[in-house]
Amino acid sequence: MGSRKTLLLAAVSGLLLTFSLGRLEAGQPTVAAQSDDVFADDDSQADSTGTLGMQALQSQPAGCGCASDCPSCSCGSTPCTCGCGSCDAGCGSCSMGCGSSCSTGCGSCSSPCFTCPSPCGCATPCCSFRQLLGKSLFSDVYASPSQWRPLTLGTLFSEGWNESWISPVNGSGGAPRQGWINAQDGVFYRLAFTGFTARQNLAGGGNGYLGYYTIFAPVSRRFEVRIDAPFVASNPVPTGGYHSAFGDLTIYPRVLLHETQNTTIVAEMPIRTGTGSTANGNGYSSLGPNISFWRNVSNGWVVRGGVGTTIPTGYNPLNARTTADVYFSIVNYITPHDALPFGDFVYYLSTVVHTPIDNRSGPNYTYCSLTPGFRCHMGNNWYALGGVEVPVVRPVPYQYAPTAWLMKVF
Repeated sequence: MGSRKTLLLAAVSGLLLTFSLGRLEAGQPTVAAQSDDVFADDDSQADSTGTLGMQALQSQPAGCGCASDCPSCSCGSTPCTCGCGSCDAGCGSCSMGCGSSCSTGCGSCSSPCFTCPSPCGCATPCCSFRQLLGKSLFSDVYASPSQWRPLTLGTLFSEGWNESWISPVNGSGGAPRQGWINAQDGVFYRLAFTGFTARQNLAGGGNGYLGYYTIFAPVSRRFEVRIDAPFVASNPVPTGGYHSAFGDLTIYPRVLLHETQNTTIVAEMPIRTGTGSTANGNGYSSLGPNISFWRNVSNGWVVRGGVGTTIPTGYNPLNARTTADVYFSIVNYITPHDALPFGDFVYYLSTVVHTPIDNRSGPNYTYCSLTPGFRCHMGNNWYALGGVEVPVVRPVPYQYAPTAWLMKVF
């Protein structure tokens, strides 16, 4: 009875935390601003992201260093303003507010200043790290998708780190960048969700339960942090009854390597901390470097996946093994975003594989599972997700595991 009360209280706490984010962002416009129709064709996508940007550039005066990129600039002996400072008499460069000089166009300020490029390509006044973080976490990043621009692997060390995060445009097939259960993300989000998983018929008998809270918090266009907080893990113990405790907190530093309209590639390093109990299969630490991708292949079809490894570190009372990890998922979007309460409705199939690659003692079998599931937009950027994970390679640690998420995009 005590474990059931613990599960109930923990689940209610997670739901309240997710709901509080929704209350904070209740006044923000819906994410639907990215695209009025999830099945928009390539031409309409190009008009919203390319044609308008070209018109903005073409409307700027030309003929001197920063005139082609800045909204207000004039040549000759009269100094011209560029939003970030003032041009010299020859309009050759923009003097940044922090005292450093940025080259024509975007450029960049030296530390401790950060540039916040505008759609026309010229940097606006320098902002501090606190301002950068505030813009990424609390500004309306969905209202103006035309401000988004690609970031490539070739500019990994020079672009995006000092730009506040903005939600990318939909893929050319109309598919938005969204997450699914048991799928590698491969993209950046700004969202939080509460999840609950019930593993049925454990190998040792009985059922196992897990409640958790997850948040994705972007810092800039190149960097974000994900936190998984398993607020309760509960399963049977040999002495009888159930043991319930907090699980292993995991923190994910994430770096965006490459992003175009149809493709995103992300590298991350999950850092698992041994905050849980060994009685629940927790209580050890590990590192999990991996690379994941997202791709809108055609119309509403999306594939995503990733490869990586999980390496136990430090205290390892359960003899956890080093594993190679492979993920692959496919989805098809059925409805547009505003077809409530089944907006952005998708069905998907996620595949997960973990196989040992070291020679230490411990469990020596490959784990492989399939998770069919769904996702839908219920309104005001609240989403419902469900899936059932089924292990398909024996020996299986459990028979199947229904999972449900309640998500808020903020």
